[in-house]
Amino acid sequence: METRLRLLLVDAGLPEPIIGHAVIDSDGYFAGTPDLAYVDAKIAIEYEGTHHQEDAAVYADDIERRERMEAAGWLVIRVVKEHITHRRSWLIQRVRQALADRLPH
Repeated sequence: METRLRLLLVDAGLPEPIIGHAVIDSDGYFAGTPDLAYVDAKIAIEYEGTHHQEDAAVYADDIERRERMEAAGWLVIRVVKEHITHRRSWLIQRVRQALADRLPH
């Protein structure tokens, strides 16, 4: 699904996000590796499959990682299957607006 998400964004004319970028906080500590990232805008995009909600340990890790990335100044956009399959326009607009808000004009 992460690949489908990336291709959806690129097909919509958005820049191609980076895969596997390590987010480092201002103290030099590792904050997390989002599924997709717009590094210059400090936007992390996280796909959350059903196992993220069904496994308590995974869910707890997700919350902690998200908070570490946000504390490092990153915006975390959470995406679920429904966004990719049935709410594409909303998702694309959400990412487009986040890029517009966070990148210099």
